[in-house]
Amino acid sequence: MPSAQGALPRFSSHIWLTLGLFVVMVMTFVVYVRAEKQVDRANELRQQSFQLAEELRQSSDDLTRMVRTYVVTGNPLYKAHYQEILDIRDGRRARPANYENIYWDLVLADDHRPRSRGEAVPLLSLMRRAGVSDEEFAKLQEAKTKSDALTRTEIAAITLIEADTPDLAARRERAIAMLYDAAYHRAKAGIMTPIGEFEKMLDQRTLEDVQAAQDQAIQVRSAFGLMLILLVALVHSVHRRQKKILGGSALEVYTAIAELGRSPSRGPLPRPAGAEGSVLDRLADTQERLCQLDQERSDSVREQFRLNRALRLLGDCNLALFSAQSEAQLLSDVCRLIVETGGYQMVWVGLREQDEGRSVRPVAQFGEHADEYLSNIRVSWDEALPIGRGPTGTAVRTGTTQLIQHFQTNPRMAPWHDQGSRAGFRSSIGLPLNVSRSTIGALTLYAADRDMFNPQEVVLLEELARNLSFGIETLRTRDQREAAEAASRAKSMFLANMSHELRTPMNAILGLTSLALRDAATPRLRDRLAKISQASRHLLQVINDILDLSKIEADRLVLEHMPFTVRDVMDSLLALIDRQAKDKGLQLHIDMAPALGELRCQGDPLRIGQILLNLASNAVKFTEQGSVTIGVHCIEQTTEHARLRFSVTDTGIGIAPEDHERLFKAFEQADGSMTRKYGGTGLGLAISRRLAHLMGGLLGVDSRTGEGSTFWLVLPLDTLAEGSTAVPVPNHDAEAQIRAGYAGARVMLVEDEPVTQEVAREMLEEAGLCIDLAADGEQAVALAGATAYALILMDMQMPRLNGLDATRAIRRLPGHGSTPIIAMTANAFDEDRQRCLEAGMNDHLAKPVEPAALYAAVLRWLSAPKP
Repeated sequence: MPSAQGALPRFSSHIWLTLGLFVVMVMTFVVYVRAEKQVDRANELRQQSFQLAEELRQSSDDLTRMVRTYVVTGNPLYKAHYQEILDIRDGRRARPANYENIYWDLVLADDHRPRSRGEAVPLLSLMRRAGVSDEEFAKLQEAKTKSDALTRTEIAAITLIEADTPDLAARRERAIAMLYDAAYHRAKAGIMTPIGEFEKMLDQRTLEDVQAAQDQAIQVRSAFGLMLILLVALVHSVHRRQKKILGGSALEVYTAIAELGRSPSRGPLPRPAGAEGSVLDRLADTQERLCQLDQERSDSVREQFRLNRALRLLGDCNLALFSAQSEAQLLSDVCRLIVETGGYQMVWVGLREQDEGRSVRPVAQFGEHADEYLSNIRVSWDEALPIGRGPTGTAVRTGTTQLIQHFQTNPRMAPWHDQGSRAGFRSSIGLPLNVSRSTIGALTLYAADRDMFNPQEVVLLEELARNLSFGIETLRTRDQREAAEAASRAKSMFLANMSHELRTPMNAILGLTSLALRDAATPRLRDRLAKISQASRHLLQVINDILDLSKIEADRLVLEHMPFTVRDVMDSLLALIDRQAKDKGLQLHIDMAPALGELRCQGDPLRIGQILLNLASNAVKFTEQGSVTIGVHCIEQTTEHARLRFSVTDTGIGIAPEDHERLFKAFEQADGSMTRKYGGTGLGLAISRRLAHLMGGLLGVDSRTGEGSTFWLVLPLDTLAEGSTAVPVPNHDAEAQIRAGYAGARVMLVEDEPVTQEVAREMLEEAGLCIDLAADGEQAVALAGATAYALILMDMQMPRLNGLDATRAIRRLPGHGSTPIIAMTANAFDEDRQRCLEAGMNDHLAKPVEPAALYAAVLRWLSAPKP
């Protein structure tokens, strides 16, 4: 291997040397080609120079021949040829094609000859282009000059012939003599002498140039041949080194690669002797590595399959979490999925017990041998016991995952070796189940192979255990919530029953007291009855506060959304608080702009009035002297919304700043002495703040001890356009209006409680109404079938037929489809009111019914427009 490794750099250097030599050889070949072209160029210039010298001599001869022929024959065609030859030589006319041939001897009598081609170039310029030397060009120029001088003689002969005289023959003789005399011949010889010298000089120079080019070409050719020999030697050396590096021929390497490509495991590749580190040797190593990688890939595929299976298991178990209806069903479904989807041999869920042996109790299991195995073993989470050191008990005790990869050889599994061997267990894992930050048990899995649980699979199984723990906690929380809801429903039912049972006697007490006040003859008796009425109203207010707080805490309080004006709320408040303030000698002031009083809003005016009444009543209660001021101001207003600030300011005892928040907690006051001195349950402000929050507002206090208090309420309200109908102001003289306008109207009172019958009947008869009494729903339906009533007052809970069913039956009677029916019942919850309206009633009065409220409701429906 080291020899082959050392040969590789040398092989690379030989390759680069061969490539470099090849490049140099290519460049040498290019130089050689250029040298050969230079030889051809030298020969070409030599030939061209001789050709041009010959043209000069030939043109001189042609001029002589043309002029002599013209002189002898007088044929103008020869004169034209003469002039054309001169023009071509002097560059005034382009040179015709094939001009170097004996051109003029071939010209026919009709002057048909090849046409000119190319540009018109003087003969001397062509000679200069041919690359003649200055000395050679001087000879040519001399010959040209002598030829031009001879042409003057020739032109003179032509002029003599063309003279306009009658002695033509004599002139022709003289002209012929001029062209044939000794001077003419000497002039001709003078032309030929420099041409001959030029040709001699040209011949010597061009022969030298050609020889020099040929010598250079021979040198380059020799260098090229030498480099070719070196290249062949280098290629041979490269081939030998390549074979050494490859470990064989290229065919053998190709065959080995093909075998390796078809299947790495088909058989071992041959390793050539003495070629360690060669390509064939490396291919054999690669084959071994590929076989190893193939085995690793197979193992990885199996691991990935198990991992994907675990992922599918995790997804299926998550679906089971969402669909489970009980903890037992969830545990059973998860155990089944772990075996069926996850492919594990057996699984069980155990919950820890707080018994003497700290046992782990199986609650769910699935898989082969599950029942047999679990019935024959005991598991504890006590570390002091051998059966408490297994994966299940340790997971429960420590809250951590416990992995056993070799079930049969691990000493921790000794208590279960026999049972596990019969079941075929080879590995196991215990996963803690943590609920509410406490380990309640463990999920234990068994597999038939050793080393079954790889780290990625363990992570997924831990996620499954966490999800299962979450599912258990969710189901237990749901069960607890359902139990709490059941308790809440029972509480609500109890409150409803208590409300009915308390309001029924309160209705009798308040009603009889009100009737007794009408008939009281002495001041002492009226005073006592008034105190009874005041105590009863206080007790009623406590009952209402407790019920309101219960409805708010149970999210059962429903707010109204009806139109009203701010003045309506303030007038109602003044009517309720004015007498109380005057009885204590307090001044009651209203701070409100007149325009604000006419502002039309949308909301719950009764609950707003309830809050303000509580604040104003407290102000009067805790103020011994001075005044109480009720203010209303607009913080901001748009066309659709307004934010109003209501305030109640007194000059009373004041409240320490540290006690401000305590005021708004249920059943609390600023201190215990207030309860002893002023009384009260501490519910009013708590209910008021919660009502304010339900309406999207804020309720707070600004006060110091001894400086009085200002309780403020900020409410966002929807506003209505001008002309919108608001709730009418409660009429406190409704009894007189009924007596004046509806005396004698027939009203049916449906009531089963005798005292309530007596109270309601006397109140209505005092207003001048005629009363028919029905003791239950069946009597009410019978009376309605026989009589047309202006109004029906209907109780809800009655024997034989309740008020809801009786109302439905009356609505089906002819003539009673629109008869006003008012519920007058101790069922005071909002859902009770809604049930009455759904049954067909028009209104709802909660017992105990204040006489003013009863008269106002009766007046409202007696005066309502008939459909």
